[in-house]
Amino acid sequence: MSGFVRRVRLAFAAGAVLIGLSSAGLAAPPSIETISKSPFILDIHASPNGSYFAAKVEKDPYAAFSVFELRDGELYPLIQAQENEEFFIEWMRWVKDDVLLVRVGRLGGRQVSVRVDGEYRRYPSAYGSALYVFNAGAESAGGQKPFWRLADRGGLVSVLPEDPDHILLQHSRGDSPPHVYRVNVRGERKWERAHRSVRNIYAWRADRNGEVRIGYGNKSNGDRVLLVKDDRAKEFRDLSRLVADVDKRFRPVAFAEKTNQIYALSNHETDTQALYLYDIETESFVEQLYHNPDFDISEVFVNSLTGALQAVRFEADETNTVWFDDGFERELGRVKQQFAGRSVGIVSFSENASYAIFRVSAPNYPGRYYFYDRSARHLIALPEQHPRLTPERLGGQFSRNYAARDGSAIPAFITLPPGVGSLEAAKNLPFIIMPHGGPAARDFARFDMWVQFYATLGYGVFQMNFRGSSGYGLSFERAGRQQWGELMQDDITDGVKWLIENEIADPDRVAIVGASYGGYAALMGAVKTPELYQCAISFAGVSDLVELIKGASRRSFVVRMVGDRFSQSGYLLENSPANRARDMTIPVLLLHGRLDPIVPYYHSEELYKRMRFHKRPVEFVTMPQSGHSFYHDYEDRVTFFTAQRDYIRECLGEAH
Repeated sequence: MSGFVRRVRLAFAAGAVLIGLSSAGLAAPPSIETISKSPFILDIHASPNGSYFAAKVEKDPYAAFSVFELRDGELYPLIQAQENEEFFIEWMRWVKDDVLLVRVGRLGGRQVSVRVDGEYRRYPSAYGSALYVFNAGAESAGGQKPFWRLADRGGLVSVLPEDPDHILLQHSRGDSPPHVYRVNVRGERKWERAHRSVRNIYAWRADRNGEVRIGYGNKSNGDRVLLVKDDRAKEFRDLSRLVADVDKRFRPVAFAEKTNQIYALSNHETDTQALYLYDIETESFVEQLYHNPDFDISEVFVNSLTGALQAVRFEADETNTVWFDDGFERELGRVKQQFAGRSVGIVSFSENASYAIFRVSAPNYPGRYYFYDRSARHLIALPEQHPRLTPERLGGQFSRNYAARDGSAIPAFITLPPGVGSLEAAKNLPFIIMPHGGPAARDFARFDMWVQFYATLGYGVFQMNFRGSSGYGLSFERAGRQQWGELMQDDITDGVKWLIENEIADPDRVAIVGASYGGYAALMGAVKTPELYQCAISFAGVSDLVELIKGASRRSFVVRMVGDRFSQSGYLLENSPANRARDMTIPVLLLHGRLDPIVPYYHSEELYKRMRFHKRPVEFVTMPQSGHSFYHDYEDRVTFFTAQRDYIRECLGEAH
């Protein structure tokens, strides 16, 4: 990985805006180059004591990982590692006050085999990852390496908060269950095995003292396994019964203040997931700590030093955080008052909560990060995420529910072109229907560059959380299981009809666009309801449901979500776009990353061949440096947006 790391010694004022532009009102849409540009900060984390910040920052054509030291209100870069066509930053986490663990992924190093019509074809795919350590205090300590490779693969088990030099890391060879090792992060190549592997356990968790006490995994038949040990026992308790029922969920989050209690998310009493205190020794739920009847809890914040519960987060239209620290909640309220009408979310905070990083954003504002010093009650503004994309140049967003054909309420978001200030003012606009991926995912009221790309071209954008989407509780999500191309597709169709009936959308100027499952839904829209759409665009869309689940256990997640190829083969074939190529009579644009490991390139390639065979209108654009996302490579992003702009203008006509 020669040349991956380079040092920089320039400082910049934290509050400085890199590019200052005034609003252009209703000027021309932003250029493709502007739309394709990465946000200034893609990810950011404060160190436990708040002295350092690690950020993944825009450095087109690729991103860069940077570590900054905060001194007198200014950020001083200590190191910068540039991504390239081969390597990319997957994630990073502070494991000590001055030590950062970085996971670096590699593209294009492996191929996957797909069996098509009796023969195997090979496709390039994303390949593995490696763990690196950055020691921010290496120079002052003397003799320590500032940046070095820790392991070819592995997962963090514990930061060992009381040990300044070591962490717990799980590591295995091949696909075997991992051992847990005590690993030095100060440059010494010392690995000491702390816990032996256990059959069927692929993830471990330790308590605050570094004792490995939770293990979870899967058997070969898909059954889930959960092992837990109380602090006085030598043997693990088998609590697999708590995770045996896929609908009665139980997920350990962290160890609580009492050493034999854990925080766990469960829906054993409720439809949406609630947070509980669970006693390991008595194997019983002690107390329900928080529950929202409408939305699942998405994240729990726990102090790793004390086990104190700090906050829970759930996603309504936008992110909501409930704090168990009244003082911090009051302070956050004062911060929010400075940004009325915008979403203020906490991204990261120091272990003692003396420093925090906020992100301020809105559906028509790309956002900005702020560093908050609690003792000084002072906010330091970091550079704007997209300084050229001011709110006046972007579309406003509105939340609505519409009724599906059976009367069920379906949440939706409508983004209008700049200058159209209300749904009442939106009359017979050309529209993009954009179902989300997953399908066990969901859309939110937040900035989305793909959505705003279409809005700035003059098109309305309609997103819906059809049944099968996550976050609204078990019943809502379960309703979409094994309903690919059926109930989930019907919910999308009913939303389009609602838009047209309310004269928001022009019935003769509607297109359906999506990625991953959303790409699949776009293709099935072309199959099942071509009368509603003038064209369809799919990025990384699934085209073959049988291929998608091939090789999966009958109890696996993908089979539960999609269907069983033995007992439901008719349903799977009927709802596979590749098997329905003859029925696609409207124009279709296919885009796919050549390195996609999730939905292999084959899905679009084979559909393209079959549509061409049946003489159906289809175009195919390959993005050579992309996987299951179009965000890694700048040139691919330019290709992605340019192809859609030209295609949609030909399909729906100029909107402005």
